[in-house]
Amino acid sequence: GPAGPSINSAAGDAAAAEPVATQCPEELYDVRDFIWSLFEQFTDTLLGWVHQSGAAALPVVDVALVAAVTALFETQAGSSRLPDLFRPTLQEHQKILLQYLFAYSAVWGIGGCLGSTSWDKWDWVVRDVFGGTANYPGSSGTVFDFYLDVSADGSSVSFAPWESRVPAYTFHPDQPSHDILVPTIDTCRYGSLLQMCMGAGQPLLLVGGTGVGKSVLVKAQIHGLHGTMGSRLEHVVLNCSARTGSKEAQELLEASMVKRGSRLGPPAGHQLVLFVDDINLPEKQLWGAQPPLEMLRLLLDRHGIYERKSLTWKDVLETTVVAACGPPGGGRQDMSRRLTRHMLTLVMPAASEIVMKSICTAVLGGFMDTYFTPDVRSRLLRPLVESCVAVYTAASTSLLPTPSKSHYMFNFRDVVKVLQGILSIKPAQCGSNVQATLTRLWLHEVQRVFGDRLVSPEDRDWLQDLQEQLLISKFGWRSAPAADSANGLGPSTMSAMPALNFADGVVSEALFDGEDQILFGDFLKMGVSRPERVYEQLPSVTKLAQLMERYLDEYNATKGKSSSAAIAAATAAAAGGRAAAQPGGSSSAAAAAAAGGGGGGSRMQLVFFRDAVLHIVHLA
Repeated sequence: GPAGPSINSAAGDAAAAEPVATQCPEELYDVRDFIWSLFEQFTDTLLGWVHQSGAAALPVVDVALVAAVTALFETQAGSSRLPDLFRPTLQEHQKILLQYLFAYSAVWGIGGCLGSTSWDKWDWVVRDVFGGTANYPGSSGTVFDFYLDVSADGSSVSFAPWESRVPAYTFHPDQPSHDILVPTIDTCRYGSLLQMCMGAGQPLLLVGGTGVGKSVLVKAQIHGLHGTMGSRLEHVVLNCSARTGSKEAQELLEASMVKRGSRLGPPAGHQLVLFVDDINLPEKQLWGAQPPLEMLRLLLDRHGIYERKSLTWKDVLETTVVAACGPPGGGRQDMSRRLTRHMLTLVMPAASEIVMKSICTAVLGGFMDTYFTPDVRSRLLRPLVESCVAVYTAASTSLLPTPSKSHYMFNFRDVVKVLQGILSIKPAQCGSNVQATLTRLWLHEVQRVFGDRLVSPEDRDWLQDLQEQLLISKFGWRSAPAADSANGLGPSTMSAMPALNFADGVVSEALFDGEDQILFGDFLKMGVSRPERVYEQLPSVTKLAQLMERYLDEYNATKGKSSSAAIAAATAAAAGGRAAAQPGGSSSAAAAAAAGGGGGGSRMQLVFFRDAVLHIVHLA
């Protein structure tokens, strides 16, 4: 729009704005001056609070925050249905439109870099500063919970809750579990901003802890843009690690471009989105430089790159950079502000307990509606959802990382892995007592996702006690009398009992330990391709050990090795087989079981399962 150049000039001083201001048509001077007055009236107060009281996830500079406000203002003004926004004669309703547009841009442009712990304070500051200028609703929630709602004719605007725009989730049985994205308030507000910025060519940086869904959200929004732009949108993903170099990053970028004269870019009429995941992982050099990030900074700063052989300059066209990273620390580096100043920084909060439960309910509810009868959903959905979230919440607060347990880092992704395991089973493998089978499956999945990570007997006992408590309080199981525990009343015994009701489930040590401990896997039938495998409860440890012997015999016959580690492999194979079935897992459980090699030293080179292996050997 005609106000674009004058908006961008707000980041500088009045003298610097003089040459740009002359580009503004004289009839829009009143509009330009009013927009400028909004920056002068509100920007200093908001910037001062962010620096003094806010908790920015990344170090920020004032010019970057002001530039973010102008970028959002410009993008919103261009995408909104606001025909009256830049009319030559400044009217009162026109001022109201500009005020609301500016307030929304300032909330996200300046406050988007704040961590969720500062949202309530930021909410109070914004409502106080913009009171009477752009009024946010007084209902529960912060200013981040509202979007700019434009009337159908574009004559008025107001703030409406994001919650009203969250679409219903539909479960698709054929969709891979790792591609599932359940709509929430966070996916709506960040997805809307992300898609708007990508469509306008505005660089953006998403910051958040592991498991909040940054990468999934970006890929989903790119897919959404494909729906509107079709083949005119192209994208490339750069997954960074500590060893990522500038050469491989530039080669990846150039491979997705074509030569357009002396310049580079996507084919004419197309737009390229470069998604840089884990952008702050590349290792710093001696003097603090991160070569791949310096290449990206040059791309954002000067809109081009140097050809590596001839060192000639190449302008880059129609390319937008979107990045994601976690907070600095634990191998993640502090990035140069010379790079981050070009990006709109948005901090994604960790999912709240309410959001986690809503996600689990949507996925498991759709799964049960598709494959099971309504009574299974009515009796089991809520216990499964609440128990999954309860285990994660308790583990996050009780199993804290220490120097000897540095891998005790839990996030919502662990809950998703438990759900992935539950979604792997089908009714045919549940037998006559579906509810008891699904409950046992939950026990197994929690042990695989959380329990296999625990390195001390005390921590494993803690998790077992927690699961026993949840079986009693959530699933209605009962504690086993001493005689039951002594006799080993476990899954095999229970499944043999006629007409066993769901409430007849018995909590005993045998569920977690011993001959009939609960194990699930998809490798009971040998020689079956992965798409044809079924996920089911495994037999007793002795029978499973015999199966491992057959797998080892087959493997040794193929590889020319010998081994007697089948007994040791039994429990570990269930865990390894489950890991192999997940995205990124190994090719087969048999390979995982036999990977140790030959002789007595082949006791499963699976360090994470060493305690389970030793226990099986002791039983044998």
